[in-house]
Amino acid sequence: EVGAEHETFYPSPPACLDALIAMLTALRERNGNRVHPQLALREANLRRHWLFKLTDDLKAGHPLPTDQDPYSLFTEGRELIQDAEAAAEASPVGPGFTRVRSQLLNELACLYGSAQMFSNEFMTRCTDPADRAKWQNDLERSYPEAMDACRRATIDPHNAHPADVRFWVSRDRYTLRREYLSEEQKADLIAEMCDALAEETWVLQPEKFLRRQHELGKLRGDERMSEEALKALHATGSHTGHYLVACERVYDSKHQYRDADSLRKALSYLEGEPKALDDLRVLRLYQNVWWRVHGDVGLFDKDRERVRVKLTAKQWQRLTDLLLRRLKFPEEAGNARARFLLAWALFQCGKFQESIDLFKELEQMPRTGREGTIRRAVWCDNQGRPVPCQGTIRQFFQNADRGWVFVPAIDKRVPFLVDGFKTQELRLNGPLQDFHIAFNFGGPIADPVRFYKDKDA
Repeated sequence: EVGAEHETFYPSPPACLDALIAMLTALRERNGNRVHPQLALREANLRRHWLFKLTDDLKAGHPLPTDQDPYSLFTEGRELIQDAEAAAEASPVGPGFTRVRSQLLNELACLYGSAQMFSNEFMTRCTDPADRAKWQNDLERSYPEAMDACRRATIDPHNAHPADVRFWVSRDRYTLRREYLSEEQKADLIAEMCDALAEETWVLQPEKFLRRQHELGKLRGDERMSEEALKALHATGSHTGHYLVACERVYDSKHQYRDADSLRKALSYLEGEPKALDDLRVLRLYQNVWWRVHGDVGLFDKDRERVRVKLTAKQWQRLTDLLLRRLKFPEEAGNARARFLLAWALFQCGKFQESIDLFKELEQMPRTGREGTIRRAVWCDNQGRPVPCQGTIRQFFQNADRGWVFVPAIDKRVPFLVDGFKTQELRLNGPLQDFHIAFNFGGPIADPVRFYKDKDA
């Protein structure tokens, strides 16, 4: 069994790893080097774990096998994944292919991480300058490629691993190469780890998130940036310095959020830097903190339903602008939660058709379990109260489980579930009364008022 998320070594790597790699390579060559995405994923994964084994051997003082070229394991595996990802991208669009592409991109970053660890052990023992330069140059070139792969792997919003891989690969680069890195490079790695922990998918692995928070808190405590280093970053036009200054105001030494007053000061600081929000890391931090201060940070918590927030029309528009700006970045293409929040914000701004169109896009994205049916949020007024609605049934069939109601307040039709309105006489062109409009990942839905009695008590 193989997986594309782990940084740790197998306690006892199977002795047949190299044979399995050779078998899959031969199979591919017999088929004219045509790449099958699923088989490529497994071959690349095996190459990575073989690099893990070779790293363990080096640490234990064992010689490398004479018939193995670790450099080829890395470079050929990298090319294989890139070809497979291109093949998956060209395949018919669907959640299955999206998931495979996400796994392949994640594996690309993992492969880099394994090569990084091997090369660190190898270069401490290698006496050939040419071999040392070969590894060092290729890894330097591959690091930004690995980070880009992690970001692009978020096309599947239910793949929780890219954020973690992005974190540990950056962490390992920081710890393994620390003495060779400039102050600016170290700052960028700390920023990369901070930004990785801002990914929404951590809700799927909360225990690991807490461990990573602890690791980052320790690193940040060991590496406080000097004023000179910050000035040097600003001078280059990089926004990494602004990002790290804001992080200091947002997070404490354990990488936990500070109090609301500190968060507001962080927002004010970033608002005072005219072009800082052109950087995705800064924009993501700003928007997340803004929502934490003004909105409801628990919107996507497992047991939350029918969330509403007290925002003015101006604040809803501000949130809309931030999310539109954020989702223009290709790295955010798979961010289903940001898209849901934007669709809700558009509805709150009165842009009902734009909201419904965005919900239709969301409905096509991969999702698991009952996430798509949970009524996460509610159309509410600027005091956070659900807007009362009534309408006319425009589509309804006897014995059907759902129908459609025209709602004059939004001049649109929305679906309703028949079971929720059994106390009313349901008939075509008849009234549907006493409901609010809630939102799940499929879009707006008429929601009976009785579900709100306890909340409004």
